[in-house]
Amino acid sequence: MGRSKVLRLRKQTEVIVSKATSSDAYKLAKLFVDNVDKTYITTGEILYSRATLESGWNLDAYDKVYEEILQSVDEKDRLILVLREEESVLGFTFTAILQNNCAEIWDFVVDLKHRGLGYGKKLYDSTLEECKKLGIQAVFLEVGNDNH
Repeated sequence: MGRSKVLRLRKQTEVIVSKATSSDAYKLAKLFVDNVDKTYITTGEILYSRATLESGWNLDAYDKVYEEILQSVDEKDRLILVLREEESVLGFTFTAILQNNCAEIWDFVVDLKHRGLGYGKKLYDSTLEECKKLGIQAVFLEVGNDNH
């Protein structure tokens, strides 16, 4: 008699993208700190004192990101979208709405465990879709030199 394998099927859950609320700030800041390394650092991180060229991330980067998210959730010139699976946060984008119908994605984070599964594309496409609804005609995304 041959061997048999027991397959455990994981329950399929829907992954959705929705606008962030103030209650998301803690999870988003934690996701940021847990999932970005020095390759993520751009001029924005240096300008907003999250990091330095010499030492990388500042020790208070979590606090700064948390405060930025908390203050920006309800601002008209900010768009924060969250990628969710049930109660888990898998990623987020933090976008600034600029002048002249332009926007810039300041932060784009996907949990390391969920990269390569198409979640980043879903989040990116949702961000562009929301920007279009706001009349945005151009969206910019700056990335660190070694951030792929």
